[in-house]
Amino acid sequence: MKLVILHIGLHKTGTTSIQRTLGEHRAELAVMGYHYPEFKYKNRQTYNHSSPLLSLYTDAPLDYHMNLRHGIDSPEKLQDQNTSYLAQLKSALNSESATVIFSGEGLSALNPKNINHFKKDLEQLSESPLSFRVVCCLREPISFVTSDIQQKVKGGFSLGNLYEKESRKTYKFRPILEKYISVFGLSSMRVYSFEEAVKSPEGVCAFFLKKAVPELNWIPPSEVLVNEGVSEESVRLISYVNESRPFWVNGKINTDRAPRDLDQLFKLQGQKFELDSRRKQMICDLYRSDRKWLYEMFDIDYPDEELVSSSKRGLWDDKTLENLGTIIENLDTCFKSLIIDFLKIEASEYQEHDSARAHRLIKFCDEYESGNPC
Repeated sequence: MKLVILHIGLHKTGTTSIQRTLGEHRAELAVMGYHYPEFKYKNRQTYNHSSPLLSLYTDAPLDYHMNLRHGIDSPEKLQDQNTSYLAQLKSALNSESATVIFSGEGLSALNPKNINHFKKDLEQLSESPLSFRVVCCLREPISFVTSDIQQKVKGGFSLGNLYEKESRKTYKFRPILEKYISVFGLSSMRVYSFEEAVKSPEGVCAFFLKKAVPELNWIPPSEVLVNEGVSEESVRLISYVNESRPFWVNGKINTDRAPRDLDQLFKLQGQKFELDSRRKQMICDLYRSDRKWLYEMFDIDYPDEELVSSSKRGLWDDKTLENLGTIIENLDTCFKSLIIDFLKIEASEYQEHDSARAHRLIKFCDEYESGNPC
């Protein structure tokens, strides 16, 4: 009997760190009897199994954003890619290892029909009988949405559009978990909280392995850390640039932009990014029944706060502006100009109730426009 572990995310729970860590230690895991596949197609390779598995099992693979990004825009191209992915899936299942681990947060988006199709393929492609474990990590909803918004801004979107979408979008955990329970059974589920994982001194990947395969008893000698949070000042600046000079146009990267062109701004020091009280309360209300269900089913306790508050801290202090001054020199002229425009807007909003902060921002702008930054 071969064990298949399906790590279905969720998003914003350290999945990329887990995938890259497992990928970098594939050889060590194989010696211990655990196979973590690397999927390849032409000049692409990935340790995140979302892309290959969603290309195979989502309802509309030609509309799947990763396929569009990679130029898979015709039935012929899709068939060629998916034939390769299916062969690699079969090879992974029939490796010498007794346990195969698949990890892809995108798997949480599959519907029950897709999940059934995936399970049947796994069973048919494997030369050995299979048993399954489905591992899912959950993040407290307010923290989840806060992190998700940061990541999307870093990925080219603006805050205004994201806030509008958040009012119409839910990240409820119960429907996702119930889909997998219906296909694999409750006994196959291993559900834990991200908050518990990040407290582990051994790292989120080691914590994941303890939940997924406690019999392994192995701690990765190193862990890859990615997708760390950015400051509120950074989020606001990047959002303004994305709105003024869009990163995405008709689903493709704008020819006036380039991948990772604002990475320098990710390093901007400042206050922790936080949702306002109204949005926090909206999320609390939205998740109330979910929180209760999670506690009853998996003993995960996210308190249902009746009142949530956000303390608005003073943004754009001297240290932040000094840090921005060193960063802005490495950006192109257009980005510099947009940043100055944004800081002038910020200054005008502070003018009435915080004239000292407004003066600090105007002084920064004047010095950079004069060509004599402090």
